[in-house]
Amino acid sequence: MANINTILNKLKATGEPRSREIKQIFAASDPQHTTVLDYDEFRNVMMNISNGKLSEHEIMTVGRYYSVRDKNEMDVTFLLAVSQEQLKKSSFENFGQLLASFVYNDRDKCGLLATNKGRTICKSFRLPIADDLLRAVLVAFEDEKEKVNYKKLIDGLNWREHPIPAFQTILIPLQYEDEWSGQPPTLPVKKIKYLPLIQDAFGIEE
Repeated sequence: MANINTILNKLKATGEPRSREIKQIFAASDPQHTTVLDYDEFRNVMMNISNGKLSEHEIMTVGRYYSVRDKNEMDVTFLLAVSQEQLKKSSFENFGQLLASFVYNDRDKCGLLATNKGRTICKSFRLPIADDLLRAVLVAFEDEKEKVNYKKLIDGLNWREHPIPAFQTILIPLQYEDEWSGQPPTLPVKKIKYLPLIQDAFGIEE
C-alpha cells in the first residue's frame, strides 16, 4: 500500500476519463490559487476523485509524497547519508559525467539550475535513488528561486570522495534503507502540493 506508483496507477485507472473534471475539483478546493491544500481538504478531494477506492493509508502515502516539506524538518546529512547508501549499494560512481551534464545545461554558467531540470538530469543518469528521496535532496540544495546549487549537490552525493562518517548513518532507521518514505512517519503531513500529483497521475493539459 505504500508504493506510490501503484497508488498513482490506481488513481489513473479510476480518474483518467474524468481528468479535466478532477483538475476542476482540485481548483475549486483552492479558491486562492495557492496550489497547496491542507491535509483534511486534500483527503476529501482524494476520497471524491477515487470514488472511495483509496484506503486512508494510501491517501496518507500520496499526501506524504507530495507534501510541502519544511527544509528544517529534514536534516540534510540524514538525506545524504541515505542517498549515499543507495548509490553505494548500486555501485554508482558516475559523478564526473553527472556534473558535466549539469554544467552543460547551465546556460548562464552561474552554478545554479532549476530544480525540475536537475531532477530530469538525475533521471537521465538512472540515479539509483528513490524518486521522493531525490526530490527531498534537490529541495535541500535549492534557493528561494527553486534553483539548485548542483556542485554542492553532487559533492554531497559523492560517496567516493565525500563519504558521510559511519557514526552519522547509524541514526537512520533501517526501514528507510530499502523503501525511503520521504520523511519519517512521525512528522505530520500538513500541506500538500497538488499540481505535481495531477501532473504525475493525469498528465498536463496546456
